[in-house]
Amino acid sequence: MNIENTLNHFDENNEETNKPVEEILALIQRLRGGEADRMSWTELRETINYMMTGLVFPGNEGASDRGGIFRARKVSGKPFRFVKELGVREPKDCNDYGRCHSPGKPVFYGSLNLMAMLAEVRAAKGDLYQVIETSFTPRNKVRITEIGQITHYIRWGHTFFRGEETKKFLENLLTGREKPTERQKYLMIMDAFISECFWSRDYDARLYRITSAVCSLLFDGGSDMIIYPSVAFGGGVNVAIKPNIYRENMITQKCALMLITENLGFNIYSFEIKKECEKIEKGQFFWEK
Repeated sequence: MNIENTLNHFDENNEETNKPVEEILALIQRLRGGEADRMSWTELRETINYMMTGLVFPGNEGASDRGGIFRARKVSGKPFRFVKELGVREPKDCNDYGRCHSPGKPVFYGSLNLMAMLAEVRAAKGDLYQVIETSFTPRNKVRITEIGQITHYIRWGHTFFRGEETKKFLENLLTGREKPTERQKYLMIMDAFISECFWSRDYDARLYRITSAVCSLLFDGGSDMIIYPSVAFGGGVNVAIKPNIYRENMITQKCALMLITENLGFNIYSFEIKKECEKIEKGQFFWEK
């Protein structure tokens, strides 16, 4: 499937977008009932691709001026020396299914919020983390896809990212949903199913196969970065970025060693910066004396 700038390109009259609701519900029940485990990866991708063709993923293609993206890795000895050690896994080291990755297809994960990042790594008192803040190079353009916006908007009346632009788009898309058209029923059901898979708090290999299939289709369709709500930190936003986009278009601006001094529960943390990186040069960290 090809990913367009959905906010500006969406053909309501395209027959491929008109999926029978009963058929979609039946496919959802099959995947929930265990077929996601039994299908081959190719069969699963083909099934989800069919189900998603016509689904709206708000997104845009533009300058990536979204601010910093945070990532952390636990330190058990000496600090990591090289940026790549906090970056993307090598394909040979990626052997499982995750929220957005699949075997041989790693992604760069990050959070747009520091506290969301700590919640995602399940930080505990006494843990020491090496934290980086990355951003896109100036004037760089990326194709961004946002997952779960329809469901989020229906439940809470606002969007979790990009504010008014996406909200206006969704208001128009869902006008009259109290008596929904068949098209609106499809959009709401399919988006809710994908959102449910992404928002699951428990590790579930079956759901991870589904979400990683969704992401692989979006990446293959032209998306550079996928944005989705944080599971561990309500209100937080996470990102998954293609490895080549991360390596070629992002820079690591800051790095520090962070000691978790308190975990008060409810994703409330106290921390102390033990050491800051003096400079980052040629992919290597140089620490202050």
